[in-house]
Amino acid sequence: MAQSQLVIQPNVETLAPQLELNNQLAKVVEIEEIFSNCFIPTDRACEYFRWLDELRILKQCGRVVGPRDVGKSRASVHYREEDRKKVSYVRAWSASSSKRLFSQILKDINHAAPTGKREDLRPRLAGSLELFGIEQVIVDNADNLQREALLDLKQLFDESNVSVVLVGGQELDKILHDCDLLTSFPTLYEFDTLEDDDFKKTLSTIELLENYLNQFLFFGLNM
Repeated sequence: MAQSQLVIQPNVETLAPQLELNNQLAKVVEIEEIFSNCFIPTDRACEYFRWLDELRILKQCGRVVGPRDVGKSRASVHYREEDRKKVSYVRAWSASSSKRLFSQILKDINHAAPTGKREDLRPRLAGSLELFGIEQVIVDNADNLQREALLDLKQLFDESNVSVVLVGGQELDKILHDCDLLTSFPTLYEFDTLEDDDFKKTLSTIELLENYLNQFLFFGLNM
């Protein structure tokens, strides 16, 4: 009888350990993604945020200039995320026109009609910024903008009195100068490589995050 029951008893695979392993691995991937995209607040970034705050309060335009990979974009995105309802942030595409740029901004502020003709978009945007409570527009990769788009951004500021900040590489000043617009974005914030103190703080933060991830891997996968 016992032998008969053994023969007909179906095999049951234990899936719980595999499911638990998959869950742990998913958490590891999530932590690694957070780690790769995390923002580390440096003294320079905090100074940059105060500068942006001042432009917003004074309703002035400015420009942010620096080489690639020094944190301009990440700091700007973080600033926007901290005050999404009052700051619009867009990245200009290569050779971006006014129509494309203003459509991006309208879409970013969740305007119901983000597309249309160029001559309609700027007045629509200018009238919407105050209505939507937007206090500042940050345009990243501004050195990609066509001359017409830069001129229209100046006009947008004149019509809305909302701070416009251009973020770009070291060639941005030359582009603005050639368009006779350098004085329209008079205040400059220069991004450069990290100072020694900021560099040490950044390394220390990275080490803490790495230690946390390693501890999670060790204890999580061995539970």
